[in-house]
Amino acid sequence: MSLPHVLHHLRLAKALLLTYQKQHKILRASYLDGLAEAIVLNSTPSLSFDSMTNVKNVRKEKELKQLIRGVNMRKTYRKIGKILSLHQHKGLSKIDIPDNPATDPSLGNPEDPSSWKGPWLAHHNRSLRNSK
Repeated sequence: MSLPHVLHHLRLAKALLLTYQKQHKILRASYLDGLAEAIVLNSTPSLSFDSMTNVKNVRKEKELKQLIRGVNMRKTYRKIGKILSLHQHKGLSKIDIPDNPATDPSLGNPEDPSSWKGPWLAHHNRSLRNSK
């Protein structure tokens, strides 16, 4: 394969991708319609006969509504998740250290946090909050 041959097919693929992207809503509706019919026929194979067309269409419409509602719910929860993740901090945003002015011997040694039983000071990294 030569480079011009590969570039030609790459351009064709890009053009095909753009046409599919323009038809996205139609293609998605067609896919969901076919999926709804497949789900109905899988659950009740006897609906594939011509005499059962009306029943099949009613069940297919019901299944299609459920699929569309599920897709919309996923979109909504994805949006909510993105909004909430903007307000959550990733990584270290706060550190607790022993409060040195508390010098009661029963509290332990403030230089050894594993044995410290006294009050703690919380230091927040404010630069993380302001950057998001």
